[in-house]
Amino acid sequence: MAADPLDEAKTKVADAVDRLADELEKLSLQIHANPELCFKEEKASAWLTGFLEKQGARIERGVGGLPTAFRATVEGTGPGPTVAIMAEYDALPNIGHACGHNVIATAGTGAGAAIAAALGKVPFAGRVQVAAAGRRSGGRASASSRSSATSSEKPRTPRPGRGAGSMPSTP
Repeated sequence: MAADPLDEAKTKVADAVDRLADELEKLSLQIHANPELCFKEEKASAWLTGFLEKQGARIERGVGGLPTAFRATVEGTGPGPTVAIMAEYDALPNIGHACGHNVIATAGTGAGAAIAAALGKVPFAGRVQVAAAGRRSGGRASASSRSSATSSEKPRTPRPGRGAGSMPSTP
């Protein structure tokens, strides 16, 4: 019996997550040590896009007219739905990344990077995108509404502290 291509893809992506884990942890700590407020996340945006690009994702910068917003795409086998993984990387005034956006940024980036590194192309019609912008003051809503996701597709945001594997929908 032939192996299920989706199961094979999951195994490859999980292996890629393990290979990238140390780099992702360093990236998260780097963002945490350099807090940038919403719409001013120039360093975080550059570090995240550089990492995604290095893994093979196609990067679009300045998405939705927001200079620090970006979209990283891993294409599939043809036209189809978009799976959007949101990444937030802005800090709060006076408290930095106490909100954990450095973790959210690297979790979403890590998911997209692992898919790109492991597969190069997703094994189904459609695509996977990491859509990223500052969360505060409507940054995330602005970037996601101007991204390629349609109303029938749900962007997902990884959140710390909600259980293993949890990625609640993001309105």
